[in-house]
Amino acid sequence: MEILKHLMKSDLIMLNNRKNNVRSLALLMAALVLAGTLFVTPIVGVVYGPLLIGIMTVPMLFQLQAKSHCEPMFFVLPVSRRQLVQARFLLMMLLYIPSNLCFYIIALLSDRFKPYMLLYSDEAPDEVDVVHMLVALLENSDLHFTEGGFLTLLFCVCMTFSAVLMSNQLRNFFRDSRMFEMTLERMHSKNKKERRKLIVQIVLLLALVVLIFLFVVGVIDLGPVGVLLSMFIMHLAGAADGMMLSAVILTIGGFECVYQYICTQLEFGAKEVK
Repeated sequence: MEILKHLMKSDLIMLNNRKNNVRSLALLMAALVLAGTLFVTPIVGVVYGPLLIGIMTVPMLFQLQAKSHCEPMFFVLPVSRRQLVQARFLLMMLLYIPSNLCFYIIALLSDRFKPYMLLYSDEAPDEVDVVHMLVALLENSDLHFTEGGFLTLLFCVCMTFSAVLMSNQLRNFFRDSRMFEMTLERMHSKNKKERRKLIVQIVLLLALVVLIFLFVVGVIDLGPVGVLLSMFIMHLAGAADGMMLSAVILTIGGFECVYQYICTQLEFGAKEVK
């Protein structure tokens, strides 16, 4: 256990290195999400909070190691590869879970006291309360939630997606530490083909999210299979104000993260030092 603590401490020291100090960026992102949660809609906290943390944490933590190509250094230290993987996954979860829970609690408090309504005193409450409008829209599809239950379900979906994405990023990092450097080169590349490919990927992801939402609210009909799937989702969502569906989603995400961890252990254990 002491070895894991020392490895996590070394990663945190690398994170706060002057050439890789991302504390200001992290605080700025947290402040923007917090402001959006309190003064725009609580959905910002339960959606953008987990997504930003899940997408940015691994690249920000290990970009200096990737750029410096110091991965071989860990192979000469008196630590096993298994311990190195354990330390990285444990550090990610210790940073990821508490920060997301903070955003979730703030979002629930924002929904309870509605400070964002102070900015729209001249408007009707139902016209500016996004959570209330979405809950009312879902009621037309026989999905009945309280606002707190809806935020909890949305938080569990986004948190699960981000956790799986983060564990996959870790797996790819251990497979090839240059991955993030190549990704940054693609983002800043002047090559129109590379930029077009990145834009297409983003558009396809957004389109998938929109299609899933339209299917849930009943705008899109997928035939008999869609009916069976929607009935299954509705039964789970209707139990305990969506808690049953949230538990299923978190369980699936947990198993997927464990799968990524096991694959990382096996792949990194067989990796040759270059």
